[in-house]
Amino acid sequence: MPQNYDSRLFNKTPYYDDFDEDKKFVRALFKPGTAIQARELTQLQTILQTQIERMGNHIFNNGSVIIGGGIGESKINYARLGTADALSTGELNSLVGQKIYDTNFVNGVVLHVLGGSTLSSDTNQVMFYQYTSNGAFTEGVEIGTTGSNSVGVTFSIANAGNTAPSIGTDANIFTVDEGVYYVDGYFVKNTKQSVVPFFTTGNNSSSTGDSRYRGFGSPTSSVGWNVGRTIVDHNDDTSLRDPSAGFNNYNAPGADRYKVNLVLDHIPFDGSLGSASGLTFDNKDFVELVRIVGGSSTKTVKYTDYAEIEETFARRTFDESGNFTVNAPKLRVVSHGSVFSPTDNTKFAVGVDPNKSYVGGFEVDTQSVAYLEVDKTRDIGEVPAYGEILDTAIGNYVYVARTGQDGGFGGMSADGGNPSALAMSTQKSFSVWRDAFVDGEQSVAGASIGSCNLRTIVNDGNDVKAHIFNLGMSSGYKFSQARYLVADGGHTGATGVFFRVLSDRDGWTGPHEAGKRSMLFPVSGNKVMGKTGPGEDKYNGKFVVQKTSTAHFASTIDSVTVDMSDGIGLLDADDDNYAVWFGATVDNAITGVSCAFLAPSEYNVAVYGRESTNAKFILNLVGMSGPVGGSTASIVHPVVYDSNRVTTSSGTKVYRNLTQTTQSATTISTAVTEFHNGATSAKFTLNHAHVYNVTEISNEGRQVALTDATLEDGQRQSAFFKSTVYIPTSDLTLVNSLYSCQFTYNYYAHSGIGPITVNSYPDSYEDVPEFDDPDSGKILKLRDYIDFRPVQDSTGFTEFGIPFYKDTNSFSQIGYSYYMPRIDKVTLCKDRTYRVVKGIASLNPQAPQTSSEDMDLYLLKVKPYVFDLGKDIDAKYIDNRRFTMRTIGELENQVENVERDRYLENIYSDAIGRGAGVEVENETRTLIEEGTLIDDFSGHAFDDVANRDNNCSMDFRDRGLQAPFTTTALKFDISTLPTGLTLTSGRTITYDFSEEKALGISFGTSSISVNPYGSTDFLGYLKLNPASDFWYDTETNPEVLVNSFGENNQYQTTGNAWQAGRSAGWGSEYGEWRSHWLGSEELNETMSVVNPSDRNYKLPIKTARAKLPDRVLRESNDRTVDESVVPYMRSVGVTFDATGLMPGSTVYALFDGVLVGASGTGYSVSSQGAVSGRVSIDNSYLTGEKTFRLTNSITDTLSSTTTAADAKFYSQGLINSKNSNIISSRPSMSRRKSVKSDSVISGPYLNTVDGNYSSVQNGLDPLSQEIIVDAGAFPQGTFLSSIELFFKEVDTSLPVTIDIRPIVNGAPHDFLVVPHSEVTVLPSTTSLGPNGSSGTKFSFESPVYLSPGNWSVSIMTNSDTNKLHKAEVGQIWLNPDGTQNAKSEIYSGEGFGNGIRTGKLYKPLNNGSRRSNSLESITMNINRCNFSGGALSQEERTLILDATISSGSTAYGHVANVVSNEQLFTSDSVKPAYKLIVNDFSSSGIVPNKDILLDKQHVLDETGDMRLEVEFGSTTSSLLSPVLDSDRLGAIFVQNRYDIAESPTDTGAKLGETQTNSAGSATTARYVSKKIYFGNQVADDLRVYLDIARNEGHVKVFAKVNSEGEDFDNVKWQQLYKDGDVEKEWWSDTEASSLSLCKFSNLSTAPLGQFNVYAIKIVIFGDQNTSASGMPTIKNLRAVALKS
Repeated sequence: MPQNYDSRLFNKTPYYDDFDEDKKFVRALFKPGTAIQARELTQLQTILQTQIERMGNHIFNNGSVIIGGGIGESKINYARLGTADALSTGELNSLVGQKIYDTNFVNGVVLHVLGGSTLSSDTNQVMFYQYTSNGAFTEGVEIGTTGSNSVGVTFSIANAGNTAPSIGTDANIFTVDEGVYYVDGYFVKNTKQSVVPFFTTGNNSSSTGDSRYRGFGSPTSSVGWNVGRTIVDHNDDTSLRDPSAGFNNYNAPGADRYKVNLVLDHIPFDGSLGSASGLTFDNKDFVELVRIVGGSSTKTVKYTDYAEIEETFARRTFDESGNFTVNAPKLRVVSHGSVFSPTDNTKFAVGVDPNKSYVGGFEVDTQSVAYLEVDKTRDIGEVPAYGEILDTAIGNYVYVARTGQDGGFGGMSADGGNPSALAMSTQKSFSVWRDAFVDGEQSVAGASIGSCNLRTIVNDGNDVKAHIFNLGMSSGYKFSQARYLVADGGHTGATGVFFRVLSDRDGWTGPHEAGKRSMLFPVSGNKVMGKTGPGEDKYNGKFVVQKTSTAHFASTIDSVTVDMSDGIGLLDADDDNYAVWFGATVDNAITGVSCAFLAPSEYNVAVYGRESTNAKFILNLVGMSGPVGGSTASIVHPVVYDSNRVTTSSGTKVYRNLTQTTQSATTISTAVTEFHNGATSAKFTLNHAHVYNVTEISNEGRQVALTDATLEDGQRQSAFFKSTVYIPTSDLTLVNSLYSCQFTYNYYAHSGIGPITVNSYPDSYEDVPEFDDPDSGKILKLRDYIDFRPVQDSTGFTEFGIPFYKDTNSFSQIGYSYYMPRIDKVTLCKDRTYRVVKGIASLNPQAPQTSSEDMDLYLLKVKPYVFDLGKDIDAKYIDNRRFTMRTIGELENQVENVERDRYLENIYSDAIGRGAGVEVENETRTLIEEGTLIDDFSGHAFDDVANRDNNCSMDFRDRGLQAPFTTTALKFDISTLPTGLTLTSGRTITYDFSEEKALGISFGTSSISVNPYGSTDFLGYLKLNPASDFWYDTETNPEVLVNSFGENNQYQTTGNAWQAGRSAGWGSEYGEWRSHWLGSEELNETMSVVNPSDRNYKLPIKTARAKLPDRVLRESNDRTVDESVVPYMRSVGVTFDATGLMPGSTVYALFDGVLVGASGTGYSVSSQGAVSGRVSIDNSYLTGEKTFRLTNSITDTLSSTTTAADAKFYSQGLINSKNSNIISSRPSMSRRKSVKSDSVISGPYLNTVDGNYSSVQNGLDPLSQEIIVDAGAFPQGTFLSSIELFFKEVDTSLPVTIDIRPIVNGAPHDFLVVPHSEVTVLPSTTSLGPNGSSGTKFSFESPVYLSPGNWSVSIMTNSDTNKLHKAEVGQIWLNPDGTQNAKSEIYSGEGFGNGIRTGKLYKPLNNGSRRSNSLESITMNINRCNFSGGALSQEERTLILDATISSGSTAYGHVANVVSNEQLFTSDSVKPAYKLIVNDFSSSGIVPNKDILLDKQHVLDETGDMRLEVEFGSTTSSLLSPVLDSDRLGAIFVQNRYDIAESPTDTGAKLGETQTNSAGSATTARYVSKKIYFGNQVADDLRVYLDIARNEGHVKVFAKVNSEGEDFDNVKWQQLYKDGDVEKEWWSDTEASSLSLCKFSNLSTAPLGQFNVYAIKIVIFGDQNTSASGMPTIKNLRAVALKS
């Protein structure tokens, strides 16, 4: 049956309505001659109402709001009143709406009251109120009413000590405005009502008595309508009697009436929270509006269908475009404790910067950083005992002769038959000798050309390998010249050991496999090893190392037994695993065969006990020629340290122990000085290696500042060398040609046997140190390595076990625990909340799946454990750009990727083709393909950004090598403000103007409250001066958000170049001031993947990739800013002015969430809610949109915030000033929903109870008047200067604020505000009524531009006293004195309109929604600007500005870029014209934010050297004016950093470019490639190809070649010449301007020698004739290594 029909009420006497839906009657057909029954008339209503109900049910749910009926919800304070002076019911009810105060002058307003209850512990009356000033009421205080409408009631708050709380702050009040609801198939009108939910708490027992009372905090209830259904007759309502006076049926009883009455009530839950079964009511008689659980509400009333059009549009937007971002959100990674409390060290936090997006088709515009908690990765995996083979293969060896024949091998002893004299000592120091060493010589002057240490000797079949380390060659020598390795002490003829170095079949002397010289061995898959706990101080497995044993043969015995008496095991016998060095003491002749490495055919080995503790082996000599008796054998063989035997016989663990040790007051002297960190420094070599901290230094009795000293701990991949300390000589006193200092320091002392593991370190797991390897540029986390490095001490090197290798069966085998990585997603969900979706930790983690309705913003690649947030969290932006679908974004990236790869392929093919055909002296060179280098100069992936020599820039877009540059930002200040222009208080510059009325409504019919619900929300209004900064800090490394392929490597290195130019990465991407700041009109391209920290060149991947990394792009004003690199702000001072705050409160300033300014004392707010101050912002903040917030919560905790104000500070080069039809010189403003909310999102209520509870927030919704700018009168829009409102009643202490907002989807925008339109005024009452002339004027700080269309004037106040006059069509005018017009004249919409008219009046419902009425309007005047531009001469409209140069400062530049934010119009007649004057150079018609190439390098050393003239366009229209933002008038001055040589033919040596580094070079601009290493292949020739247009500049090319095993950084550069001919080095003028191929090679008289590693250097410089635009164009580097 239909809900409108209730048979219990209608199908009874006397109505007899027996309606039966199943009979399907739809019409009653009356007939003449048949009496009409009362039943038929009654049933006819039921038939018609049922039809209406069916239509209503199709559109609405039962309980839907139809008109008005908005639900207001607020947190509210409450106080129980004292029972001694209880108020009467009338007095209590009269308090509602009253202003109240106490004896301490704390003010508030009463919103609701309750009478006393029947509970014995709670008979108090209760008052619910909001504060309107700072402070709080206290128990027992006396309260009185105040104000113009005071009812004169006084009362007191109950004293403390009662069972029921006297005062509370966490009640919830719900107010439903007058409206119409759909109930029982009827459209039922309701009156405005309020309710405060409560519940009964306390106990009622026979022992303790009844202590129950009403609890208001965190209630769990359902709020809704109690539906009353009654029949009313003439006795209940006399108006139902017949009113036809004068007729015989006058006053006769009429028909009864059926009445549905809605009464707002609440019903507590008694069951499961959030489920309907937990309610005690019958939902037939109760319509739920809001369900509140624990003080948080889930709204269940849904907008009416015609209010759902936004959802319809949203659904269509989502279907068409999906989810997308308008401006890409930046992500910041911070520590957990910096934003959350309490700190949880197992978590970190990510912050999503403010951004605008569309999710599910709905707009999401956030106003502050949203922080989210993320778990660090602490999931553990296990490698079982012996489960992983550790690859410990070592290289860096040379081949040496096996026998002593031909002087190939020798060993001498003067000790007579002492066998230990012939024992081979590993780690021993050797000299590298050249050919001057000949048989029998005892010493040769100059024979030594280098030094090294012997790692071990390995018997490799027919070859003997001597593994070396610490190889250093004397200046001018290479290891290819080496012929002998001579042991320490030299060759005296009586003692000594030497080896003859052999070349391989290609003539390469080595070192071979130099890339394997490291003694650090990572576990597989680069896992992050865990540290075992107490009782687990070992790794499960075995380490296989080398041991040298000595065996002495008796005179007649050719076998010997070697016993492993120390409990070390052995591997199975394999003669190739044992290197036997056999030497006889009876013959010391060097040419004899008495000393030799035995071949495997000359001995065999038998092993007993294998890996047991009593292992031994027997060495048998076979077929030895020569003396045997009395001889000694040194045997290098494998041994096993197994964790199953926890200790050796000496009780030592199977891994090395490190002990933190202090060395006190040790005096060290030195005469060695080096240029270090930009200063000449004394080099002190400490007595120990592995020093990790220097605690005190003194020099000649004076303390040396530790900050001046630089500690280098001596770590290399091959060994722990002694640590060194560098101290500038300027800090020291030289005595007797020596610098002497006393050092106190801490070091790790090494003991035990075996390698270092993570358990070796006494540090906590997080503090196990890292190793910054200077050779590779990599940072190695030592916890993840098995470390076999020897340690240097005063006697040489101590080794604790050299890893043995032959094949995988002889490798070490280990088991361990490890931490696993994880991939998470940062997602903006369909409910408009940010969430982190956690992935599953795994060695090969996958991104988690998310709903297709949510928008993924970032992938978080969380490295294992997370030690360093900056290094271990890789945030990858997921492109959801507005253009619009993600698939389009991916397609664009793939197209760029294919184009990029094809370009690199072409360069590579060209390099290979050119290298394959090289001939020298009719001999064809062989190309070494692995030794090919290419670089297209589209990023810093392939140059060595870790090298301070490297000082260049690259044009990422045009692919070219450029000189580095420096930038200077200059602010333009007004020098001359002409008479025709004005500088407004909002700091904008426009034509001068007068005011002209564009709208005037002087009629009034009644009044309307600005704040009808009496809600208070002291979310104030904040203005900043300046509101932005147009430049950034160029001395601090930026945050790099995207660097997947190495294009932004330069920004991730902290070092600067030797000369001016590259600094913190800045100055090395040509045009970075455009691409990352001011915006470009074309997108930059990306690069191929290269490790950003690896200094070794790797060939780029040539195959097509699935997807390029997404750039973080922000589109604004038709330009694109690449925010993949985010600079830090420069320091700036900011003045703030705020209004609308809680009077008497204390507020604190926060910038980007950090306290600034008067952080200790805060700022005191005036009695009218205003405060001002100034703060200094330092350079620790990233650039972008930053929230400046004033709040009374020093921790910015929303739940405890009672007043706040926000503003945006824009540290951006390109500011988007277009938003939702808003056109301004400044960005549109956005307001939060309330002071306790960080959200600006206002969406429709949910129509189901889904458990998605949201906190109840106090929102203050504005009263909004729609105004329409007529396109006919103002086709290009108009500027408003002020608005005048007419108040009937005013609050003398709480001000009124207006702003202007766009109308979107038929309603005022929830949070977007037109710039400059916010005005706060303490209003005055209009003395002559609504049509008087003395209204309250709200003048804008700067003219406010409105384009043709619909806008709203929004009006807000925290007082319910402020009331405005309004005019309603069809109502009688009011007289000037406020009385009704005696002629009963009806208002029909009249008013003065001159291009602007009114539309709908939107009344707030205090729930984020509004009720509109097109028949009502606020009485108001709107004044527009009448500009004087058309009558001005050129002089009167030309603004002159000077660039400010600080005293003593100088700026240099070749390029200028004028920064200006102007208001953009379609008409050219109002666009300003710019002219830049720099010294004697001038350029007219320039375009702001675009580069201007100057005629030469200009020097600015005083204000006025750079001048900007801005001519405002001449127009006959008085409606429009150009608008300039004076905060953002500046210039970026760019200096290309290159040097002028004395002569263009100066050699590289004269320029200082042939030294080991360029610290003392005469040039500035140079490119240095990564090292190109090509393994065991050997080259002796090199070709470099470049495409060059020399223009007016000059280019020189250099190469550094070496063996990988040698110290590459200390090798000198060699100059290469064009076509290998010094005479052709200089290009002719005919080649200067065209791009042509140039080939460079060494001179035939200066061969490069053998090498297997090289690097290329390109030097750019100018001469006296080189202009600013005349530097060379350099493209497409190709280098090929060749061998003859």
